[in-house]
Amino acid sequence: MTTEITTASGFCCCVDEDALDDIELMESLAKLDQGVVTVLPDVVEGMLGTDGRAALYDHVRTPSGRVPITKVVEELGDIMQGLKSAKAKK
Repeated sequence: MTTEITTASGFCCCVDEDALDDIELMESLAKLDQGVVTVLPDVVEGMLGTDGRAALYDHVRTPSGRVPITKVVEELGDIMQGLKSAKAKK
């Protein structure tokens, strides 16, 4: 089952709930929570898939072509909150 999430900035994505039942994703999330930002791309790809990650990066890309870490983290937080809200409604 997939859950469609729209973030505060308007980014729309679908998260496959089966993807969340992944020990490697959980390990990466734990590392991210500990401040290891180098796992951020793994977390984003684990949650959104390759195409979703590319779409997210394009969504937050600046006119100069950079993808700000702070914006990716903000979007990821919104996605996580959206998943939490969707789960509470079930």
